[in-house]
Amino acid sequence: MAPALLLAFALFAADPDTAVTTQQAPAATPDRPASPGEPASEYELVAWCYGALGAHMGLHDVAMPEVTRIEKQFERIPGAGKADLTSYDRQQEDGKKQLALFREAMTAAEKASIKPIQQQGLAAIRKGESVWSGAQMADPKFLAREWMSWELPERCTTTATGLEQKAALMGQALSYNQAEPAPEAAEPAPEPETAPVAETPAPPAEDAISDAIVASEPPVTDDEDTPPAAPVENDDTPVSP
Repeated sequence: MAPALLLAFALFAADPDTAVTTQQAPAATPDRPASPGEPASEYELVAWCYGALGAHMGLHDVAMPEVTRIEKQFERIPGAGKADLTSYDRQQEDGKKQLALFREAMTAAEKASIKPIQQQGLAAIRKGESVWSGAQMADPKFLAREWMSWELPERCTTTATGLEQKAALMGQALSYNQAEPAPEAAEPAPEPETAPVAETPAPPAEDAISDAIVASEPPVTDDEDTPPAAPVENDDTPVSP
């Protein structure tokens, strides 16, 4: 058995219901503290990252007017470089790829889990989105500064990659554990004995039929060769009383 599959069995044996969904995510570091409401489990953390990043990308058109003004203002400072507004477009494209990674990791974990966990994932997504709650009503200058400075935690990507790999291994373990041996092929039933078919007598030949018909007919006599019968004489002699 492959070493990777052995590892999956070890995880499954520890707790098959939560082997994938409740693994602890990488701990926050001093330079990258956890955000408010950030979950601890891998699956829920990835879902939280999905919600936070998606909400940040959804504010692109709202924040960009003020972001453009700020970038142009800093551009006029002596020694400052020219504002690169195209970097925000690249940021949106990279965000789409990260969202796809998070979605694939969550889907893999949901398929590998014995119990349904989609509701936990939806709740974690909502928590991630709540990071930007009220942004539409916030002061545009404040929103632009927060939007420009926000970065997706690095552990989001690493956790999603690890979660997808673990889920794939767990899926193999579950398939191996639940596979049923194929039923043995049944021996073919003996063919039923059939009674010999009586041979149908061949029809008589035409010559035999003709001979039989001739034999059954009365013999034909030749009238010319047969002498006529003698006439009966009428005796007129009176009979005496």
